[in-house]
Amino acid sequence: VLAGAPNLIEPLAYQVKFGSAQTPVHQPLFSRYDKMETIHQQLDQAAQQGMPAVLDFYADWCTACSTMEKEVFDQPSMFKLADQFAFIQLDMTDNTDAQQAYMKELGIFGPPALVFFNRDGSISRISQGELTESDMLDKLAQVRWYKLRILLVEDDQSLGDGMCIALRREGFVVDWLTDGVQALQAIEQESFDLVILDLGLPRMDGMSVLNKVRDKAIDIPILV
Repeated sequence: VLAGAPNLIEPLAYQVKFGSAQTPVHQPLFSRYDKMETIHQQLDQAAQQGMPAVLDFYADWCTACSTMEKEVFDQPSMFKLADQFAFIQLDMTDNTDAQQAYMKELGIFGPPALVFFNRDGSISRISQGELTESDMLDKLAQVRWYKLRILLVEDDQSLGDGMCIALRREGFVVDWLTDGVQALQAIEQESFDLVILDLGLPRMDGMSVLNKVRDKAIDIPILV
């Protein structure tokens, strides 16, 4: 695995300054590798887990790649999706024969380029050239429905167990919470495709949760 920030001018791009101190904020969105064998292993592992994957073709000498690292991949909107996709990066700085052969196989001319894989490992789409944050989110959304993430808010143990089993059997990712306060915090901080919300909840009832979500203009479908 290759480590370190990609920008030679700003090697500490993944840190933020507070006064004279520098405190790490997070790890890069993509896990970076330079060996094709490792790339295939990571893609196979994602498919086995039923997780969609994104493969980014990166190189130190690619100016557009460095721009996307900072302006697209390092944005909060991307990190909200970090647990829903396997973000894998092929470091093509050395531009090896094996890397060139893989690009030719996919019909890719060079970095920057992204390959979006469905949850079964098949290719959803290939994007070549620089993308904006909005472009990236649009492309992810077209893959994301293959594994929808649902927040279930239900305090009844037996009912919650039954719903989780049924939903997961259909291929959904289910997060289960049992009270309204936890649910509101999760909706504010994480990314879900659907919320199934019980009304009779401890600490904060379902209707209060619903009203607070709407007051904050959080765009998410909620089934009551």
